[in-house]
Amino acid sequence: MDLFSELESKLRKEREDSEKLMEAVVKGLLEGTTTEKPKLENPIPLQVAAIKLK
Repeated sequence: MDLFSELESKLRKEREDSEKLMEAVVKGLLEGTTTEKPKLENPIPLQVAAIKLK
């Protein structure tokens, strides 16, 4: 496989992967699928955190 064919193959694969990823994102948005973020149980204000570090 020459260099041009190899580059073309890699670009085609990356394009296909990008399309699959975009389809998954759109499908997730349309279905209302969300990823849950972990919640902080007791968030500390920055001023209090700075005082505790001193």
